[in-house]
Amino acid sequence: MATLDDYKAEALSLGIQHSPNIGKETLKRKIADFKLAQEAKAEEEATETPSVRRTRLIREANLLKRVIITPLDPNLQDQQGTWAIASNSVVGTIKVYVPYNVEWHVPTLCLNTLRERKYTIPSKKDGEYRRMLPSLSIQDLPALTLQELDDLKKKQSLRESTF
Repeated sequence: MATLDDYKAEALSLGIQHSPNIGKETLKRKIADFKLAQEAKAEEEATETPSVRRTRLIREANLLKRVIITPLDPNLQDQQGTWAIASNSVVGTIKVYVPYNVEWHVPTLCLNTLRERKYTIPSKKDGEYRRMLPSLSIQDLPALTLQELDDLKKKQSLRESTF
């Protein structure tokens, strides 16, 4: 019979987040639900046609995530923003300008590229470049609620009508 620690280790290996004081049965149920979802996803991906798969991948790559991006690289401190360019053989090229320190929506594929950016700093011993640090701090924000989207639409329509 598996213990709570066994289930916690399994949840950790599967990437399932849970409360530290979760009960054994609840965690067991979470793991079972996760595995069922993974199986369903695998079955769906196995039965989809190449064109449906391509459409799904394009949709996933262009899915907008709401973030605030702050530069950590000292060389970027004076800039207003950065270009995020990402491409692959399925999706093609996605290019978007992202301002710093502003709530912004960025396509998932470009956001993944921004997360990988690094800069080097010299070591104190030889002056050679040794340490790689993240170039940008990316703060993930929750998606806009329907009320926030309606308010945004109203503001934009008012702004457009004044021009």
